[in-house]
Amino acid sequence: MSSRPTARCTRAVQQLRAPTEAIWITDGLLTSAFERYCHVSHLTRRNSSSTPGPLESRKRLGKRKMTAMYLDHQSTLPPWAMELPVDLSKWKWQPPTLLERGKRSARRERPAGTSSVDHTVDGDTEDDEDPCRLSQARSAVAASTPQAMDPAFWSFTRHLEQDIKSGALDSDAVVMAVSTFPLSLANAEADRQVVDTAIREFLSAVVSGIKSSSRFSAADLKDTFWNMVLIQASQLLGGRTSLPLVQTILDAIPLSYIDDVHEGVVAAVQSLVATSLQWRTRPADIGVALRRLCPEDHNALLGKLETAIHEGMRKTRNQTRQLYWLQILAHMPLVRQDYLLDACVRSAYFDQCLLGSAGRHLSELLFDQWTSRGYLQSHGEGVAEWPRDCAGRPDLSLAALVVKIGYNTPFNYIAKTVWILLSLLKFLRRFGRQEELFDSMRAYCQVNTRIPIIPFSLLAKAGGDHRFALTTLSILENHADRLDGKKRQWWQWLPQSERDKQILKQWDWKAWPRYVEGMIKDESINPAIVWKVVRSGAVADFRWKKDWRRVDTRKNVARQLPYERRLAEAERWKKTRIELIQNMAVWFSEAKHLTDSTILRNVGRCVTWLRAHEVELEHRVVLAVVTVGLRELKRCEPGRTRRISWVLDIIEEHGGEKERRLVARRLQRWREANVASGERAEEAKSG
Repeated sequence: MSSRPTARCTRAVQQLRAPTEAIWITDGLLTSAFERYCHVSHLTRRNSSSTPGPLESRKRLGKRKMTAMYLDHQSTLPPWAMELPVDLSKWKWQPPTLLERGKRSARRERPAGTSSVDHTVDGDTEDDEDPCRLSQARSAVAASTPQAMDPAFWSFTRHLEQDIKSGALDSDAVVMAVSTFPLSLANAEADRQVVDTAIREFLSAVVSGIKSSSRFSAADLKDTFWNMVLIQASQLLGGRTSLPLVQTILDAIPLSYIDDVHEGVVAAVQSLVATSLQWRTRPADIGVALRRLCPEDHNALLGKLETAIHEGMRKTRNQTRQLYWLQILAHMPLVRQDYLLDACVRSAYFDQCLLGSAGRHLSELLFDQWTSRGYLQSHGEGVAEWPRDCAGRPDLSLAALVVKIGYNTPFNYIAKTVWILLSLLKFLRRFGRQEELFDSMRAYCQVNTRIPIIPFSLLAKAGGDHRFALTTLSILENHADRLDGKKRQWWQWLPQSERDKQILKQWDWKAWPRYVEGMIKDESINPAIVWKVVRSGAVADFRWKKDWRRVDTRKNVARQLPYERRLAEAERWKKTRIELIQNMAVWFSEAKHLTDSTILRNVGRCVTWLRAHEVELEHRVVLAVVTVGLRELKRCEPGRTRRISWVLDIIEEHGGEKERRLVARRLQRWREANVASGERAEEAKSG
């Protein structure tokens, strides 16, 4: 009679040896816990269990083991029979190496009677398999023609890439193949075009396999290997087909190796530039291949590339070919504008370039750099049409570029657009070619019948100089009669397109406060021009007494804004305009090149404006009025009664009647003293 299941389970559990690290779980505790489990599950009433485990019946256990013999070839012990659990998280599958594959193939080909393992044969199999494949590839290259390569060679490159990708070839085998195979093909007596094609496809397969390899990465190979690959790629003919290979190699090289492969990079770029005349390799393609280089980290390499390319281009008679390196830099997204500008200065191309073509080339360089760095992504598709629009007129390139950038600017990118135009002016001023921009603007205004004002206003804002802004203004005024066949003032002309209606920044008085001080102190500018720009766009000087909230020249835009925002904006511009007029009174009083009557007239105009809008005069404005009104007294002249009375009225308005009487008595004594001194001077002169 068999023992009870509980007793059998207890003996089975007691036979298991607990792990040494789980000392808090004793055999007795485990046994008692299992007995309680069996009692609760009513297993004590059964003779056997159908559940796999210690209570499983012998018949079922035998069936399950027989089934596992042909279903599970790597059967292991059940979990309850294991002494320690197996940690599979640290185990990683790796493909068989070339040595293991050689041993396995040799073991399969060895006769069945041979029981001993010959290690010498295994080593010979590993050493002979790779050279055999390379020799077969060389034979396939020898059997190829310039019109078609042997299919065996394509099979070789395909299997080579797969072996490197899967890890069947280790890094040492890859280095050995790259160092011997291209050299053996170059020394072979075969057609040069066939050899170059074979080497190109071989290197492409090797680099592609390394980039996608699961066994090792590009950093596992030394920098000498990548330098060798670049030099081999530079020795190939045909820039149209070598460019993708060079780009693939440069993308695969780790950035930490770039400083150690200068020789290979310079040789590869030199070969591409040398074949550019024959194969029409564009500088944009080379710039894209070098897109990972930046002057901050690879300044020495860029300097070597610049020297090598300039030396190669000096041999050509074509002057525009000297721009090749600059065009490459313009297409490199990590190259900043300052570095490109310094490179332009070092090239000395724009110092000797003819008028007209310099603006075209400068605008092309800047357009390419802005595009590569992503500055023009938010300006719409119209910007991309700029090269085509001004292809037949190089003199229109600068002005057309300004119009394309400024005309398609969203409201949220106005500051960015001004920065882009500022970079254009920085280039032109560096080479002293700012006048070419004005010539291009005049030519553009003559050719086009509709001139948008917003791009040129943004250009004037980027200029930051009142002379530049006034020159731009005069160009628009001279061609105002060409706008829609109707002569209008420049501040009255508003663009008609729906896009311009959404732009808040119009070129009215709000864009001129930054220039007013310089315009007043400039001897060559008439004060009438100052008042013209200050009053531009201001309807009735903003009648704040009644309905100043609704007075705005940009009504189309104002209706689109919420009422609170319009109210806050109007208040802000109101304070700005009051402060501007007060500052103008002080600036006019300090202008030494203007006559007394001109200064008095302009200061009085400022005071009249402030009084009309019920603005209390500040102390600095009153001081400016007193300084201007008493200039005759300072020169020991009697002064004019009407002018002195005007000054006293302003003093009374500011300080009260008592202050007026005090100042009037002092001015009276001053006038009497000046009259007496004048009489004495006349007597002395007549006597």
